Amino acid sequence: MAEGEPAPRSGLLLAVAVGLCASLALGGGWLFWSGYRTLNQPQDCAERSPEECAMEQDIAFAWADRQLTLGTILVVIGGALSLVLWLTERRRDAPSKE
Repeated sequence: MAEGEPAPRSGLLLAVAVGLCASLALGGGWLFWSGYRTLNQPQDCAERSPEECAMEQDIAFAWADRQLTLGTILVVIGGALSLVLWLTERRRDAPSKE
């Protein structure tokens, strides 16, 4: 390897980075969808007292709110990492100005 040549890229490292970005985005999307579905789905309170039903709804809404927040954060992180990875690979493939 002559001096000035870039080091060879590792295909395994690129595959791991793409997998990480995809898993963050997909996992965050699933969390977001789960929280959204819980907030917009009527709960069945036929066999419970009104107090029990209200308590169950409060607990479910609190968990759904956390899921929405965490899902959004994970999707944004996955998207940002994907953008950084794409820009890095694009810059590496660009011809050098020599």
